[in-house]
Amino acid sequence: MSSLYDNFKQYAQRGSVPTVKKSDNSRVPQNCFYKSVNHINSVVGPVKNVLLGRSNISMIRSITYTLANIVLQPLYLAFAYLSYWPAKGLAKVTDKFDLKDNTKSLVDYSNKLSNKAWNHSETVADFVNTALSYVVSAVIWAAALVITPLTWAIDKISSKFSGVKEPENGLPNGVSPVGN
Repeated sequence: MSSLYDNFKQYAQRGSVPTVKKSDNSRVPQNCFYKSVNHINSVVGPVKNVLLGRSNISMIRSITYTLANIVLQPLYLAFAYLSYWPAKGLAKVTDKFDLKDNTKSLVDYSNKLSNKAWNHSETVADFVNTALSYVVSAVIWAAALVITPLTWAIDKISSKFSGVKEPENGLPNGVSPVGN
């Protein structure tokens, strides 16, 4: 079961399915299920890659980062105004959290909290992007479960037909080409 989870995690993060090498050094999906995932991914994958991306650049991550920053910046600024004087008073009593350096002025203190808002916006964007990537991957894998029997049947039928010999001229036996 852990290899299935590892394969799912690899697919959610990088969009790749497990493959095996054939005799001609080409790579094919490991089994019919992963072949089904590959079929669905070939249709849905480009849209998924644009929305969720495989790196830090994705549409969802950019939108989430912007919205989180729009929400967090005013909240952190309000928190800076409300907590500056208590933090300055605490800095006089103890210096456990480097409050003396951070509370020199209200501008420095609010700037420090503004930088934290930027960092927390990035963390929120990463979390939302990762969570949505796993959700979309789970939907793709659930759809692959539905079409796996069809993929398996098509593979079985095609393997039966791959052994059938075709006539040399492409016509059934006993039929001569027209014009002779």
